[in-house]
Amino acid sequence: MSINNQAEVRGVLLPLSPVPALLPNVAIAEIIGWREPEAMQDVEAWFAGLLEWRHHLIPIVDMSAAHTETNGSHGARTRIAICNTLNGNKKLPFIGLVVEEIPHLVKVNANNLLESEDSSGQGLPGHRLRLDDEEVVIPDLDWLEKEIESQLSSSAG
Repeated sequence: MSINNQAEVRGVLLPLSPVPALLPNVAIAEIIGWREPEAMQDVEAWFAGLLEWRHHLIPIVDMSAAHTETNGSHGARTRIAICNTLNGNKKLPFIGLVVEEIPHLVKVNANNLLESEDSSGQGLPGHRLRLDDEEVVIPDLDWLEKEIESQLSSSAG
């Protein structure tokens, strides 16, 4: 029996601004068409609001809103990636990420995923890498989940 040294993982490349996000395929519950979330008061610019999806209120994160002046304008190809959260929080089982175009599947292996020298810190916090010569971030979903919970509690109180 031989061991495959070129193990591949299927991932999804989410076209986020300013840096695309790379997630494992199983982290994505569904990609849906753009729908305007219900805006909330007293939240950060990146927190677009809440959206009902399959009987859940999903917090929607729009990182481009934190980095551009054109807050709120979304093109015909804009989608929302519904992502599974990682911590088993029954109050927050999903997070929605606004993506600028239709996400696409990628194969990730040791040859096409390299450390990045860019640490600009723009976009989603996480681990910066290069996938086939493109700058990507593997987002820190734990951090994002905590920030969303903080935004929800500050908006409620």
